[in-house]
Amino acid sequence: MHRLSHFSEIIKFNNKEVVMSATISRFNMPETLDDLPEDIRSAILAVQEKAGFVPNVF
Repeated sequence: MHRLSHFSEIIKFNNKEVVMSATISRFNMPETLDDLPEDIRSAILAVQEKAGFVPNVF
């Protein structure tokens, strides 16, 4: 599973490749659902079971 707290992108700037990166959260992001507390994990899994996916706004 990918970390969600950072992303990077290679772009062209002045004919050079530059790596741009940004932080998308000031909080630590869990690597997997197993890293979450049980109550939050069970709530996410219940939504996933009902909707068929996990929305990014929970």
